[in-house]
Amino acid sequence: MFGGYSGFSSAEEIQAQKEQHQQGDENEETTALLKEGEEGLQGLSLSEGGDEAKAEDDFSKEDLTLFMSAGKEDLLSEETKAELIRKRIEKGYDASARDILFEQQQEVWKTLGRDGLAGMTAVMGVPEKFDVGDEELVAAYQDYMATVREAFVGMIRGSKPAELQSSGSLTKAQVLDFFEAVNSHMTLDATKEELEKIYKDGDNEPQPVNAAVVEMQRDMLEAMGIEKEFGVGELNKLQSEFGTDRAVMEGMKEFAMTASYAVKEAVMGKEQMAKHKEVLRRMAKEQEELGKRLQSMSNSDLQAFMRRVQPTMMSHMQMMQIMQPKDRMRYMQGLPDEERKEMMMFQMVMQANSGGQNHGHSHGGKPCTGHDHGGHSHGHSHGGGGGGGGHSHGGHSHGHSHGGQPCTGHDHAANQPPPPPAQADGAAAGHEHSHGHSHNGQACTGKH
Repeated sequence: MFGGYSGFSSAEEIQAQKEQHQQGDENEETTALLKEGEEGLQGLSLSEGGDEAKAEDDFSKEDLTLFMSAGKEDLLSEETKAELIRKRIEKGYDASARDILFEQQQEVWKTLGRDGLAGMTAVMGVPEKFDVGDEELVAAYQDYMATVREAFVGMIRGSKPAELQSSGSLTKAQVLDFFEAVNSHMTLDATKEELEKIYKDGDNEPQPVNAAVVEMQRDMLEAMGIEKEFGVGELNKLQSEFGTDRAVMEGMKEFAMTASYAVKEAVMGKEQMAKHKEVLRRMAKEQEELGKRLQSMSNSDLQAFMRRVQPTMMSHMQMMQIMQPKDRMRYMQGLPDEERKEMMMFQMVMQANSGGQNHGHSHGGKPCTGHDHGGHSHGHSHGGGGGGGGHSHGGHSHGHSHGGQPCTGHDHAANQPPPPPAQADGAAAGHEHSHGHSHNGQACTGKH
């Protein structure tokens, strides 16, 4: 991972950062799952730059199923694989690889007689529109997106240049492509199996998995034509170079989140991880509903609510402050149903009043319920790394949003992610800043 702790070197500084942000861990996970869909990722899709495409309302389940079947067949064909690689080389390595794959997906829609951009917008809306009650379509969507991720990684690896970039600076397109490529690679079945084997062969310790994730990230830099050490150095500059760029900051966070989940799944195992995700998904759905409930309150009703619950909620929060993230989640789940919901609402209002710490803006004292940020909605991925609902991320949307700001390194129970590549040699084994997602405005390359 690269400098999630941008410029930090001492264990004390790293620990201080971890403790500073640890309290928001459960909310971070549930919010990410709510916006990201399975694996925190979904698939390459909407390209950024300009007005967001509006999906047609008449895309039926049959239309979407037909496209995903045809699209998967197209991406698996040797002809398309070769064409993607050819276009990648032809357009140059500082251009967006995500655009190439996105355009390829649009072409499939055109062969079906439909508008490509509108069709892709409809596809990216599948998780939100059909999440409940249509398991068949959602399963087809997930299968299609897995194919998209694999195609993206194949295009990147197949177009590796003979000469690596070791000077100059990385373009925004290169940075976002890197995030997408790593995210896509981390969700491949072969990668998961490799990490699980590393965990078992390493006496069931997470450190070897962390180190493997870091090395995979560094290898992806070279696959993209970027010399490893140079690339790590450039990635460590992201906060200063792109700190105000929402696409890069969100991409960084997704990058970290995906790495963290890769480590978690290797440690927890597929079955346990599936149960863990299901709990988080339920919490995320509930959080969304409670957010709508808060949004519907008048200011006077909201103030009355806060006055009524504050004494009890502050008592709970004091208790939870000294707990580990996994224990806080259990504590919350053990509360009476209505009290737990009020606790979640209280936390959401407190977060909103603090300025919207997770995504960088405030909502008038009310929580953000996943609305469109800056004209871009959450929800699709471009490289397999994104996943969301359809907003574009700096030239490419990778599919979902992460609070608008990178995660700052909270702890995820025992599944600690690897440190940034820049620190890999000296800090990997003892780096316990949790899940590898963005840290302090920078992505942790031991990302998740």
